[in-house]
Amino acid sequence: MADLEFGENLKVKENAMVAISQIRDQLEDAVIAIVDHPPDSCCQIGFHAIPVSRSELPEDRFNKIGMIEELEVTVEAGLLPTEPTDITLGFDDDSGTLVAYVN
Repeated sequence: MADLEFGENLKVKENAMVAISQIRDQLEDAVIAIVDHPPDSCCQIGFHAIPVSRSELPEDRFNKIGMIEELEVTVEAGLLPTEPTDITLGFDDDSGTLVAYVN
């Protein structure tokens, strides 16, 4: 499955583009926020990538990392290393959710 590039450090798996289009169509001021797993989760690979309304996102706790077309992608402050990090968004068919993989 090919990766689509959206800037130097942001890629999206083809299987995630349908979900991203639906998010953009259904939530007018959507942002994809990459957040850590809940403390009780076990054996999780990657991070959660959840759609939220921009007005609900505390700006001081998230950093913009790129854009997928007109949709902003942001990450929870302190979640990633300080050096430039490659992030790939994919779609988990089993859970029906977007997942962010860090390389």
